Amino acid sequence: MPVVINQKKQLKKSASDDFAGDVCVCPQRTVVPGCPSAPAVLYSLSIQQKTIPLRGTVPMPDPFHTAETLSSEEEQFIASLTAVYQASSPFVRKEITETMIRDVYEKTGKTAAENQLNCSACGYPSCREMAIAVIEGLATPEMCIPFFRKTAEQRLDRVIETSPNGIVTLDEHLHIINMNPAFRQFFQCSNAVCGRPISYLMDPEPFEHLLAEPEKMIEITVNHESYHLVCREVLYALPAEKQFVGIFMNITKMQKHEIRLDQLRQHTVSQARELLEQQVRMAETIAACLGENAARAELLLESLVENAQKE
Repeated sequence: MPVVINQKKQLKKSASDDFAGDVCVCPQRTVVPGCPSAPAVLYSLSIQQKTIPLRGTVPMPDPFHTAETLSSEEEQFIASLTAVYQASSPFVRKEITETMIRDVYEKTGKTAAENQLNCSACGYPSCREMAIAVIEGLATPEMCIPFFRKTAEQRLDRVIETSPNGIVTLDEHLHIINMNPAFRQFFQCSNAVCGRPISYLMDPEPFEHLLAEPEKMIEITVNHESYHLVCREVLYALPAEKQFVGIFMNITKMQKHEIRLDQLRQHTVSQARELLEQQVRMAETIAACLGENAARAELLLESLVENAQKE
């Protein structure tokens, strides 16, 4: 039958005055200081008393000889809080071979000895222990922080390398640090221009404005006539790295399409004006003919009237 014991009072009586620690009811019925599974703490002790080390063990009172027992309702409540856990299946360690460990090393980029840092960032003391845990299903390769960081950087590099927009990075002197394939295609250059000033490829004025005011972001449309290229450019600074980034979006086709649309609009307006002028001229001609015919008819009628009067 579960019982609630007044451990606080009885321990104070049986323990020495300088006792301090958490209360843990172990099978040996001893008090273990700092036990993580302790069900109670002697909160009434002062800070000075709590800092005094425990002198030996303190015998625990027998819970079946205490005066304070639970009522039936309390027993039911405590029983409702009780849970029993059992392993679904016993853990059986796999047979680990060097080939299996090497396979994990290949997945995490640690085939070379210098890449096995044994940094313990994953929670295991060495890369070998980490590999064994991965084989046993207790860990994943992504738990290796250097491997995860390298993978993230490779993904970012992959995004930049495959971007349809040209991307270039400059140093604080506006010299080219690196560029992606799209930028090389736009400006018909190779990695050989790395280290040269950006003025070697284009007008550096937008970057010079950015150098003067690095806190601003510049968005402009530039026609690079020598490359038959029209770009929407976004330029910004990386103050911490003392670098500048340029993103170039090729809008040449869009620009040509807009030019064609403008030409079509102008041609349409011109034809409409020509048609209108022709209609006006036709109306004027018709009006002149009608007026002439009306005058002739009027003269003819007057002549007929005069002849009729004479007769």
